[in-house]
Amino acid sequence: MPANAASVSTSLISFSSKISRQQFIAYVSVRNSGGSSDPAAIRRFYGYLINKVKIIRIETPTIAKALKIFETINDRGVGLDAMDLLKNLLFMHAKDHEFGKLKDLWKSLTDEIYLSGEKPLRFLRYYLLATFDVDSKLREDAIYDWFQRNEAATNHATNPVGFAQKLLAAAKAYAQFARGNNPKGVREPGIANTRLLGGKSIKQHFIVLLAGRHLGPDEFSRLAEEVEKTLFVWLITGTAGKEYERRIVEAAHRLRELPQGKLDDFLAETFVAERRGLHKDFEQVMQTLRSYDTRQFRLRYLIAKITQHVDLLAYGPSEARCNLAEYTAGGNDIEHILPDRGDAEAVEEFGDGGTDQEIIQSLGNLLLIEKSINRAISNKSYSKKVAAYSQSKFLLTKCQYSRLGTEIGLADKITKTVQSLENYAEWNAENVKARQDFLATLSTRVWCTSPAE
Repeated sequence: MPANAASVSTSLISFSSKISRQQFIAYVSVRNSGGSSDPAAIRRFYGYLINKVKIIRIETPTIAKALKIFETINDRGVGLDAMDLLKNLLFMHAKDHEFGKLKDLWKSLTDEIYLSGEKPLRFLRYYLLATFDVDSKLREDAIYDWFQRNEAATNHATNPVGFAQKLLAAAKAYAQFARGNNPKGVREPGIANTRLLGGKSIKQHFIVLLAGRHLGPDEFSRLAEEVEKTLFVWLITGTAGKEYERRIVEAAHRLRELPQGKLDDFLAETFVAERRGLHKDFEQVMQTLRSYDTRQFRLRYLIAKITQHVDLLAYGPSEARCNLAEYTAGGNDIEHILPDRGDAEAVEEFGDGGTDQEIIQSLGNLLLIEKSINRAISNKSYSKKVAAYSQSKFLLTKCQYSRLGTEIGLADKITKTVQSLENYAEWNAENVKARQDFLATLSTRVWCTSPAE
């Protein structure tokens, strides 16, 4: 700043505070970089500044609180995200020669989270729940205080670079989970399916997946499969989010310290036990479920999973059959056997209840069918639909009316599976209920809820 800056300020303006003087000095710096030296212009600038800019002083009891307030204020302007708060804490403790490495680590960390479309603060909370003995009640706005109280556990103060490296390793696994993959980047059906049943918002299961990321590929796949089954049972039975998150966190704490070779025991005592404990509730829900009782994407998952299960029993695994997305894809429809808006012939043929929405929207009245077939049968009566059902590639749909033409031999898997399915020569309210009961029983096998299994 030029030496005459102070004299200019004294001759032009009578300052009422130190802050006002600092504002003016800042203006002089800008002016000397090419701005006007006109006193009138300076007065206009000062008038604008004191009328338009509010300076607020905030005192907080801790640095963590200050950082949180700083984030809240700046989120409306500069757009700081919550991970910057932890970044500040780490840099506060880093040595000068560590700054460059820490900066690179932090960029890689945030890139992993943002590129996967995830929320940084949620990742951080889940990481803490999976890695340390943290209660599931830990809120996002309490994370920074937690760090201050637990320096001995995290070592973020004594070894900020080391802590950032651990965060980065977890973030890479977390980003893979968000893509439906295992920690190595290989597609993991249990994780991909969980997104189909839970939508984009349900991520609590990532906590136990983070805790189990050290497992080998086969063991990790088993963990993911058990998590998928259990999460669906929780969701369909109406288990509260806070409750199943608590159980996931408890499982994560156990899994983190699990001795080698004990995964079977762990799964039996946690996720399998959870499902068996909800067996009666699950079966009852399935016996009474209507399409409007659950989210549409979850209903599609449910019907697709049952349909896939029957195909796998009959035909065995293949790349397409093992991929649930092949069943939930847009090329398939959820078909109302008794049409939602059936023609007069369809309603008359069905008999009593032909326009009853509780019957029409029952799980027992729904099946999965290819869109191309569904277009052809439209809102026709059952007797005119059954020939089209037999053309479906899905065995459960193919056998809706009859087993004829689907049995291959006396003892092969296809025949055994076909013989286990129920068929309906007529379609009426009684058979809708019978089919719903059959699907409810089948569902207990698909999601392994029966105590006898």
